[in-house]
Amino acid sequence: CAAVWEREELLEKQGLLTYTVPEENRWQTLQVRAWDGAGNESVTKKLHVYVTDSRMLQFWEDMRLYGAIGLFLLCGGAAGTGFVRRRKKTKA
Repeated sequence: CAAVWEREELLEKQGLLTYTVPEENRWQTLQVRAWDGAGNESVTKKLHVYVTDSRMLQFWEDMRLYGAIGLFLLCGGAAGTGFVRRRKKTKA
């Protein structure tokens, strides 16, 4: 899907435009391309977004979240094991 704004609308809105990304329950790529009066083109980097109102889908689709949870559990388990071992040595 592409959104196009004409010169008159850009002037009317002072260059501030709004685009609502549709909810599609999948990753989408956003990129802005603009041309000035001389025809010079400017392109932004691609931005990947996931638009959904489902918390469960947000959780399952965010792979970085898995890494953070795994690291948290690993560090917590290591710290807990160290604490228990140190406590046993102190009692003995």
